[in-house]
Amino acid sequence: MLLVDEIEKKLLYLVTHQHKNLTLFVNPIVHSHLTKGWFFNSIKYKWNKRFHTSIKIHPNTDYHLIEFHFFDENEEEIKI
Repeated sequence: MLLVDEIEKKLLYLVTHQHKNLTLFVNPIVHSHLTKGWFFNSIKYKWNKRFHTSIKIHPNTDYHLIEFHFFDENEEEIKI
């Protein structure tokens, strides 16, 4: 899925620039894809393990299918 690759690239950029405890808001369909499966099989778990950070993923019904936004621990949106 191309969207997952794009999210992962931006996530890598944020983590390398000292952002920790990130929250990702995505469309509910994308949310189900990122969090599906058993706990240790989900894309979210693999990202947490790979980037050594806490990533929370929340659905937002107002977002289009390819729209996503990152927020920091202070609930401020991170513009990339």
